[in-house]
This record gives sequence, structure tokens and C-alpha cells, in this order.
Amino acid sequence: MTCWPPRPAAGRPSAPCCWPAPGAPSCGSPAGEGLLAWPPGLLRFGLAPASLVLVRAERWSDALWAMEEALRCPAVGGALLAASPGRAAGEGRLDLTATRRLQLAAEAGGAFGLLLRPDAGLSGAESRAEPSAAATRWRVGSLPAGAAGGLDEPRWRLELLRAKGGAPGGPWSVTWHAATGRLQLEDAAPAPFREGLARGTAG
Repeated sequence: MTCWPPRPAAGRPSAPCCWPAPGAPSCGSPAGEGLLAWPPGLLRFGLAPASLVLVRAERWSDALWAMEEALRCPAVGGALLAASPGRAAGEGRLDLTATRRLQLAAEAGGAFGLLLRPDAGLSGAESRAEPSAAATRWRVGSLPAGAAGGLDEPRWRLELLRAKGGAPGGPWSVTWHAATGRLQLEDAAPAPFREGLARGTAG
């Protein structure tokens, strides 16, 4: 997962979020090739369906264009683009130029950008070596549910692989609490990371 944070003064928590989905459904491929959004599930994580703008793109290049335009739009709070396993392995892979365009768009519009890519079996060192203009790069993995919360309180393992102006860190274990809309850090972590989680802006 790579991130393009917004400008410090551009917090817009109530602004809509855009999700371009590459691979438009067709008769031969009803689900397309990308990760599709499920609005009822996203509601548990604080994103109301009314605030979600879904863009169905026929080609990866169209989805990338939609992602860039969404990040550049001052009315959009965030944008997410999910790559399929085939693209993570090399087909249509994002190069430094493409990620630089996304970074410049995020800076211009002030939106928060997320690019989700399957873990292609790269080590942490290999992932950090991949050229990218993103502000941070994370590895996110699922963890077993806790005894108290169960499925209602999902847990993840976060590892910071790369950060501009900073050092890699983690892994850290976190739990999502839907009632409060916050991630709870289970392990010891640097103060800036803890403060970011408390504000809901880490990553």
C-alpha cells in the first residue's frame, strides 16, 4: 500500500471519496479485474455509501487517469486505486513517472491517495528499492480476531517499508474499533505514529 498524504491544511473528513475500478464488467467478466468496493462493509469503517463515488473504467489507463483527476479535484477528500495481481507482477506496473503524477495531483488538490497492490512476494528491502514518488509505503496483513472483539473488531499487522524523510519501522499490530472510529495500537511505536492514529491520519 502506498500513500500520498494531503497538504497539512487540507483536512476534509466529510468530503467524498473516489474509487476507480479497472476492468469494467462485461458479459465475459461480470466482476472486472480489480478489487471492487462493497459499500455496506465500508460503512463499518466510517465511509458512508453516499460519500463514495465509484468509477468503472474499461482499461487500467482509464482507472489511472480517473485516480489522478480525483486527487487533483479540491472537492474530493480521498481516492483509492487497487491493482490486480497481474499488474503487481509487471503488467501495467506503476513506474516512477506515474507515481510522480499522482503525487503532484494530490499536492494540487489536497486529497489523500491510496494505491493498493498485492504483495508480490517481495522482501521489505526489495519493496523499498522499487522507484516510487509516494510519501509512504506500507505492508498490511490480517491478524486473527481478538478474544473480546471477534469479527466486529478486525486486526491488522502494519509495517512501514518506506517513508520520505524517515526510516522504515514496525511491524505493529492494530485493532479497528467501529464504535469510536479509531485504530488502537497494541504494540509500542514511536510517538508520531501513535499521535497519527489518535487523529485518524497515520499513513
